Amino acid sequence: PAKPAEVEKPIESKERTEESRYVFISYSTVDSAAAETVRDVLETNGLSCWMAPRDIPGGSNYAREIPQAIRACKVFLLVLSKNAQMSNWVLKELDNAVTWDKVIVPLMLEDFPLSDEFNFLLTGTQRYTAYRKNEESLDMLIRQIWEVTGVEPPAAETAVPENKEEETVKKEPVKEKPKKEKKKKPTPKPDTQTGPIVRTAKPVKDRPKK
Repeated sequence: PAKPAEVEKPIESKERTEESRYVFISYSTVDSAAAETVRDVLETNGLSCWMAPRDIPGGSNYAREIPQAIRACKVFLLVLSKNAQMSNWVLKELDNAVTWDKVIVPLMLEDFPLSDEFNFLLTGTQRYTAYRKNEESLDMLIRQIWEVTGVEPPAAETAVPENKEEETVKKEPVKEKPKKEKKKKPTPKPDTQTGPIVRTAKPVKDRPKK
């Protein structure tokens, strides 16, 4: 399996004088498990993330640290759910991101109608649906963030023999398998960023409908 790419650590608040390339993750604490899963997938793919409370120094003030982190981030990732929509903190964070003209990437955990406030703030913003075609949505989301941040996709790891003597061992030639006619697939639209999507965490699962 490919090793996780090296990730830039979020800079300390006192050093946040210019925009950085990290992703700020906004979420409801009720959705902590889902948000942490998304964060792990992003960081495994070389994307640095800022997420409270992990990246808030001990003894610091949330009301000071969070706005500074939003102001300095490159991408604002909104883990959107009914819980997030009911959170005053998430609404304030989203409003800050709009004020600072950040690239906002909403990842919807479930299908639900947006409130007037969220609908207004997210007007014209492309949304990714984790409850439908989960892996495809995560792939598209990661590639967009690669493009926006300018982060290079992690290269696929090449297997290196542990013992060079193994290379000299004679092996039976692999017999060529008969070729099967392959059905032509539609040509996919070219991606501006290419690279392997690596996942070490389980993708966000669909929520059971009540």
